[in-house]
Amino acid sequence: MRCIRSFQVFVTAAVASLLIGSATLPAQTPNSASKGDRAKRAKAAASQVRRRDAIAQNEAPKTPAATVAQQSTPESAPASRTYREAVDPLTVAAQVDELIAAELNKAGVAIAPRCSDEDFLRRVSFDIAGVAPSPRDVTLFGLDPDSKKRAAVVDRLLAGSDYAKNWARYWHDVIAPRATETRPQFMLPALQAFESWMNSQIAANRPWDEIATALITALGDSKSDGQTALIISQRAEPDDIAAETSRLFLGIQLQCANCHDHPTDSWKREQFHSLAAFFPRIQMRPKGEPMMPRTQSLELVSFVPGQGNGRGRGDFIRQINQNPDQLIRRLDKNGDRKISRDEAKQAQGGQFERLFDLGDSDKDGFLTAAELKKLPPPPQNMQPGRGAPEYLMPDLQHPNSDGKQLDPVFFLGNLKAGSGMSDLDRRQSLARYITSPGNPWFAKAFVNRLWGQLVGEGFYMPIDDLGPERTARHPAALEALSKGFTSSGYDIAWLFRAITNTETYQRQTRPRDPNQSLPFASAAPSRLRADLLYDSLATVLGFKDQEPKPLEGDDMMAMYRRNATPRAQFHQLFGFDPSTPPDEINGTIPQALFMMNSPVINGLTRAGGQTRLHQVLDRFKDDDTALGELFVLVHSREPSEKELATCRDYIKQVNNRQEAFEDILWTLLNSTEFQTKR
Repeated sequence: MRCIRSFQVFVTAAVASLLIGSATLPAQTPNSASKGDRAKRAKAAASQVRRRDAIAQNEAPKTPAATVAQQSTPESAPASRTYREAVDPLTVAAQVDELIAAELNKAGVAIAPRCSDEDFLRRVSFDIAGVAPSPRDVTLFGLDPDSKKRAAVVDRLLAGSDYAKNWARYWHDVIAPRATETRPQFMLPALQAFESWMNSQIAANRPWDEIATALITALGDSKSDGQTALIISQRAEPDDIAAETSRLFLGIQLQCANCHDHPTDSWKREQFHSLAAFFPRIQMRPKGEPMMPRTQSLELVSFVPGQGNGRGRGDFIRQINQNPDQLIRRLDKNGDRKISRDEAKQAQGGQFERLFDLGDSDKDGFLTAAELKKLPPPPQNMQPGRGAPEYLMPDLQHPNSDGKQLDPVFFLGNLKAGSGMSDLDRRQSLARYITSPGNPWFAKAFVNRLWGQLVGEGFYMPIDDLGPERTARHPAALEALSKGFTSSGYDIAWLFRAITNTETYQRQTRPRDPNQSLPFASAAPSRLRADLLYDSLATVLGFKDQEPKPLEGDDMMAMYRRNATPRAQFHQLFGFDPSTPPDEINGTIPQALFMMNSPVINGLTRAGGQTRLHQVLDRFKDDDTALGELFVLVHSREPSEKELATCRDYIKQVNNRQEAFEDILWTLLNSTEFQTKR
């Protein structure tokens, strides 16, 4: 309930300008009307769209509206993109379809037919841009007679700015749930910087091997250098970085080998720790004034043995000796010019509390400026606590021993980097090993992940658990896509084109036979990510999204204000790790209660005031037309005859048009269809 009340307080319920541009098209099969009748209906529907656009814009259109496939690229999108494909993605798409269909036919599995234009447009819009198509786009796409319109709309969506924004959020959700660095004052700005950085990489169509290399070799400030987020999320711990690197870029989960050898796994504990040996010289340290931990960000630097380039306790004490009054002003809450032990405890970082062991000379439980000036000088040979010349694998039988020194070795191909290499040389060599065209797991891991996100199920499941002990479904199709992706130069947009243009991607959704193990005979529905569901609610109900503001200032209140936005609170309730298999992502009781009982949603589904529903009912006096508008707005499709009949009966039963339509809109929003990608 607290989350619901907070959401109600922060949501700005101002209704955006209404632009409903769908036309109610008669349900028909291709042969149910003559060609002339269909042309007349299409012309009438297109005219209706133009008239409604003219009403919304208060001006008459002078030229016919462009089709969805012909609409120009948004001004905010990149002017051009560079593609490196060696093979036409449509050619690879056809090859993949042939391979999958052959296996399904051999197994006697019936293949679902092609989905409708409405379903395809909604599906591909969510998958690429992260937004539902507008009612106007749904209508125009259905009216477009071009046989290549589906490929054209894929190109248009990839050229838009929403594509990079959507997939930057996706990768944020991939990294955040696995973070071992949980301090919000560090992770919130680091993830914000990462999302911004990832947005720019995808918008520039930077190839996946270059993105992976940047993440593996990152150095810099967590607030300004977004590529540092992956390593910072793992607290720069070599074994944790090794496990995430393998999972994300190879699809191979090695973390169990951290502690023991599994009898059936190809790679053993020593091979896991040899991978971790690429990362021991990364130094993660606070950036800023050591005596002001609330103002600190984190930075990644390369540790250089013998140079003392890490930040240790000595720097902290030195700055306090030089300016004790600054620390007093920072931590003194009651103005008595002293720091109590409780005040030190409330500061971020245990080093403040440890000051009492060094500086509280009279043992009165307070530190004064005079006592701070008398802190003992730090030893001159103090070295940073993190970062070591070489990596030591812990000895589980003798935990108090130093362990066994290991050289960095990449377990795929047994490629050695050498023990004397610097931090960056080690990590750059690892990045080359991982992203090499000769390493098939790099391409397979990304192809399997993207295919799983778009189609609803991967060749391997879970999508981040591949490896030689696992068996892929439709391995020939995975191989064809992986080879094409590699030959394209790891062009992410190329892979989107190849997958979304397959007939496999464009199939209808239908219940899957539990006795059938082969996937991809039909589309598999999947739950919308939290940000996609939130944006859909904002679009349907017409409230303005309160975009998270940049973290201005370095105090905790800046982070609280960012986390208190409706979007952030909604994400806390509905968010999930997108690497999780879809059948393991279940709705929760708090989520259902929010959708059903939230005062915000209930208020915005009213038919009075200036709500979206009020404007629909005011504009369309005919119930069937109004119902068509609601269905296209919420579900991006026209209602079936059965749905229309059910709604007509309900309207008649309630005998109050406004109340009946309020209930219908509420029902559509709470439907599985609205909350999933079908």
